[in-house]
Amino acid sequence: GPSEVDLDFGDILKKLQFAFMIRGEVYKGNWGLIADYLYLKLGDDIDTPGELLVADIEVKQGIFELFLSRRFRQGWGWFDVYAGIRTWDIGLRLNLDGLEQVSAVTFDQNWVDPVIGGRVFYQFSDRFLANFRADIGGFGAGSDFTYTLQPGLGYSFSDWFTLMLQYKYLATDYTNDKEGLDFF
Repeated sequence: GPSEVDLDFGDILKKLQFAFMIRGEVYKGNWGLIADYLYLKLGDDIDTPGELLVADIEVKQGIFELFLSRRFRQGWGWFDVYAGIRTWDIGLRLNLDGLEQVSAVTFDQNWVDPVIGGRVFYQFSDRFLANFRADIGGFGAGSDFTYTLQPGLGYSFSDWFTLMLQYKYLATDYTNDKEGLDFF
């Protein structure tokens, strides 16, 4: 049956096998395009009682965001409003020992969420800045609800390059409304 997945950051780090993240933004005047990609691979070896043994479990997750942004400049910095999509691609693989017919069971699910949001950039000086981003989405089109909260601090090396240190909290409430083994 259904079960909730709720892992804290420490659990994820212990099981992390690979992670890749990249973000890019381009602007012409006050209009911009924002693209963000995140890929995670988690895994662990598992021992189960009985004859059927789950040798290991592997979870892969890819999240891609593409937004159109409008910038509004102020004396203290600027704020952006944006809209676009967030795509989710999640895969689960259970590698099994003890069965001759089946060596692995896989579950895959992907969906697309519409997203709207905004972010604020406050400039302390010509080089140092702070920002906060928030968005909501899903609206039943993909997931029931998804949201992001993302505070950060940054340093501008030039007009073309800024390095940001950020914390991103991303959540989603999704079910595919299927029954049995196809339920996700």
